[in-house]
Amino acid sequence: MTFTLEELREYFGEREWLIGRVKKRGKGFAYLRAIRDTGEPWKYPDGTEVDDILWVSKDDVEYKEGDWVLIRGYEVNDGSDPAHKDCRLRAQEVQLLQEVGDLKEIIPDEPPLPVRKLLSHAIYDVRVVGPRILALQSFLAEERRRIEEKATQELSRREQEIRDKEIALEQRERELEQREESLDQRERELEKREEDVLREYEEVEKLRSLLLQPAPRKTRRPDPVPAYEFASESDLITHVRDFIRGQGFHYGEWVLENFFTCLKTDWLVILAGISGTGKSKLPELFAESIGGEFEIIPVRPDWNDDRDLFGFFNLRTRRYQSTRFLEFLLEAQNDPDRLYIVCLDEMNLAPVEYYFAQLLSALESEEPVLTPDEALTEEVMEHLQEHAYIRIGRLDEKRRKADGVRREAIEREIRLWSQWISELERYQKIPVPRNVRFIGTVNVDHTTHGFSDKVIDRVNVIQFESVDFEGFDRLRRSSLSEILPKGLSFHQFSKFCELQPTPELEKRVQEFVSHLTEISKTLEYAGIHVGFRIYRDVERYMGLAIQGGYFPDPTVAFDFQIKQRVLPKIRGMQSSELEESLKKLGEFLSGKRYQESKKKVDSMLHLLRNKGYVNYWEVR
Repeated sequence: MTFTLEELREYFGEREWLIGRVKKRGKGFAYLRAIRDTGEPWKYPDGTEVDDILWVSKDDVEYKEGDWVLIRGYEVNDGSDPAHKDCRLRAQEVQLLQEVGDLKEIIPDEPPLPVRKLLSHAIYDVRVVGPRILALQSFLAEERRRIEEKATQELSRREQEIRDKEIALEQRERELEQREESLDQRERELEKREEDVLREYEEVEKLRSLLLQPAPRKTRRPDPVPAYEFASESDLITHVRDFIRGQGFHYGEWVLENFFTCLKTDWLVILAGISGTGKSKLPELFAESIGGEFEIIPVRPDWNDDRDLFGFFNLRTRRYQSTRFLEFLLEAQNDPDRLYIVCLDEMNLAPVEYYFAQLLSALESEEPVLTPDEALTEEVMEHLQEHAYIRIGRLDEKRRKADGVRREAIEREIRLWSQWISELERYQKIPVPRNVRFIGTVNVDHTTHGFSDKVIDRVNVIQFESVDFEGFDRLRRSSLSEILPKGLSFHQFSKFCELQPTPELEKRVQEFVSHLTEISKTLEYAGIHVGFRIYRDVERYMGLAIQGGYFPDPTVAFDFQIKQRVLPKIRGMQSSELEESLKKLGEFLSGKRYQESKKKVDSMLHLLRNKGYVNYWEVR
């Protein structure tokens, strides 16, 4: 690779000379190596050493390898000399430095860096006179004197700086001493003020704790009902029916059997229908009859997210504002062998998907867990815990030095800080206990909201369409006495919820599921689809109903499943496809003796023809 003279001068610098040493000599010429001030060879921009500078001698000076030379001016070799055409640079003038003032002793092969720099500049500035370099000794002496003088000045300057810093440090120490005295005085004032505040602190904390507690539940059973071992599920249902009648209430045929099977099938059941039919009373009486716990949560129209149901972390007070719903789940977690039923009354006064979405999603998992407030993250908890532990540590130091009333007040505050952290950890993540069932009651009118398929596909919708006045009159004329509750342990309830498949049971269940497939094909013509979740839940419901043996005819149970899992999905405007699907569905149900579902479909078809639309929730 070749370079122009301008490129090399820009690369080597503005100087017109170079220090060099003879690398190779020949008759009338020599190759020179350029040496940097550091003693290392110069290198071309491509990284190769500058050791091929050509010098064609014009006098009789004899060159030896290793001699030092001063190169004054250089140019790019144009290659005109065939013997040296590979050489990159040609020296214009070379001055040989011979044994001058024992120069080889003054400049050894590898001198220290300061000596190399000093002498390289000296060689450039002196004049060569014959075999001697004049003024080199005086130059070195003057340079040494200048360096020593500069070093002395620098040392004096540094000593002055150190003295100034010592004075500033003494001033700073005096200021710190004054500040410490001021802080000690302030601390004594704060301790005196703290003593005054601590006298009232305990009463204030009692009041604050009372105000921040969740609303107490309306009713609490002081003592649990002793567990009773029911001989069969039919025996359990008979007891529940007698207990409800003893309380003066009456429900139609198969209502209790259907409700009990729905509780076994899944977490959530919706009770729909006209007001006054006993929707919210049914789960309450059921829970009371078996010694379970019941809580009713009225839903407000202004609920728009899950904070209304689960509460929230109050950033101002740094406490969790809990709710009766959340506390009910925590109670169930601490009482795992009893059935807990929570009823969301008028649950569609607010859009269910707004405040219930997290719980719906959680119930899909094997181990459902709620995150009541996403603001209470791990990072926030670590920060709050660190703050509390620092505060507790400081209080503990004060406690060791205090006695009497002040010591008791400090210990009370330490307990409150510890309790505060425990409460926050308690609300960070809450598992949904297996012994909880969720009930929602709904009315359908202009003040309520509809349900999306996300909700409908996950629940059994039991509709209370009318009141059995004849049965109620018979109940009033009867002389049934009040029946005491019999405790149903969740352990036994769980066994009732376990399917024990046998070839015979699976065969009977599949007979009904095949009917569900026919129904699905009929509705697909109108764009209505039955998903795998509904198939799975219907299979489980029918398996539990047949296994329990409390439905004399499983056809009745499957009739309920059609009404509760399929028909609520039917809605839409007048169309030939929808009308045709409803007609074919009615014919199929009639042929299979699903009478209750057939009546519902006939009413839906009548509504479609008369009003131009159909909605399951408006059909009576």
